[in-house]
Amino acid sequence: MKTILLSSLALVLAVGNSVTAADLSTNVSPVVAEVLGKNITANDIGLAYDAKNCPLIMTNTAASCLTNDPMANLASRIIHFVEQDYIEAHHLKATDEEVQEFQTHQEQFMSRDRIRRQKELAELEDKLKDPNLYPKEKEQAERYRATLLRLTEHEKRAETFPKLTSEQMRTVVVPMVEAWKFVKAVYEQYGGTVELTKFGPNPVGAINSLVREYEKGGKLRIFDPDIKSAVWNKLTKPPRLVAKPEQIDLTPYWKKPMSPEPTSSRRPIQREKLPANPAAMDTLARRVAGGEPGAFDELFDFGKEIYRQRANHDEEKARSNAKLMIAAFKFLGEEAGKGNAQAFAAIKRSFGTLNAENKADNVVRVSGEIPHLLVYASEAVCTAAKAGHVEAITMLLNYDKWHILKQWAVFGLRAPAEKNDERAVEFLITVLNTPSDRSFWRGAAQGLAEAARMGNSKAKAALEKYAEATRE
Repeated sequence: MKTILLSSLALVLAVGNSVTAADLSTNVSPVVAEVLGKNITANDIGLAYDAKNCPLIMTNTAASCLTNDPMANLASRIIHFVEQDYIEAHHLKATDEEVQEFQTHQEQFMSRDRIRRQKELAELEDKLKDPNLYPKEKEQAERYRATLLRLTEHEKRAETFPKLTSEQMRTVVVPMVEAWKFVKAVYEQYGGTVELTKFGPNPVGAINSLVREYEKGGKLRIFDPDIKSAVWNKLTKPPRLVAKPEQIDLTPYWKKPMSPEPTSSRRPIQREKLPANPAAMDTLARRVAGGEPGAFDELFDFGKEIYRQRANHDEEKARSNAKLMIAAFKFLGEEAGKGNAQAFAAIKRSFGTLNAENKADNVVRVSGEIPHLLVYASEAVCTAAKAGHVEAITMLLNYDKWHILKQWAVFGLRAPAEKNDERAVEFLITVLNTPSDRSFWRGAAQGLAEAARMGNSKAKAALEKYAEATRE
């Protein structure tokens, strides 16, 4: 599932890179591959050439969502085209019944989450009536109560917004259903190695066999031998974690039964249950995204443990665990961007550890208990917003109410602005027009460049004004 869903995100990144490369060169971009009669150019994947017209193939790419890897982009595009053709040829299009099944699951989850929050709020109200409550415990209970009330208010406002039409809902649901049907069918046909990922089992062996078949049949051609070698090295790289037979379950989360009763009360930290390695953290992140009772509490406790380690100057362990937490929230952001309501609900809950009084001048100021999950959750919101998640974009637009740093909001709204999202464009224009936001101008200008190229007159005017203001 990882390959299928990530290919769409990589495709968007590759398209964005192609615009930039095209703007920087007047030459015709070389065609590097052809899939089913469709050309893929060097600009499409962000591939540069040297003075002798030889491709500059990167061999070491930093593990960052901001780093452009042309070979990864090319591999993702190839897989995307092959997937779509396979889905069409094998009649794997999503049916109305399958779309309805997905929607029903989401509605049931949201209803259960609403009941859980109501139950937690009632428990907090009773707890706050206790005259013997310790001051610190009371402070924490009041924070969480304020968060639950804020979520309830957001939910009430959301109910006043126009509901998505059935056609709009299909544009969200259909790609997810068809991606699942593809991985299931291709694994049943080819078998092979299955990688364990944050997204669940990924049949990399089966997908590579399918791509090989397309290449042998002349449906895929990669013209430069060095590029061809680099792409196949990327595709056939041994998985970090290989699934055992009993771990291979391609059932999507919306087809799995929900647990009978969501958790509500906070429990003491059980350190023996905290994830100790990337594989354990991957499992925990998937449990959180699947709405498993108690999973979010374990994630919250892990954040508190990182803070405890830092307070005790155990920096090496804290840094190691922070990397695990970053990976978990990146996964939650990606899942939310693909429509996983449980993942997004977990991200929103993660903002409940910060007191509303701890913010001033776009700088989070901590008094008392640290907001353990705030930074991780802020990045997850940005990740979801990049994928077009409407509520994530709204959160970034209201960054101050969610205690998100403004630089995060500017960073996260760049991708929506590049797709000409009017709200994101207006936000970045305001940043460019605000002298006190000068440190964010460059990021805002980068986000507005593509909107301007697409004909957005406001973005174009703002960039012209920005160019004059920064001209020496």
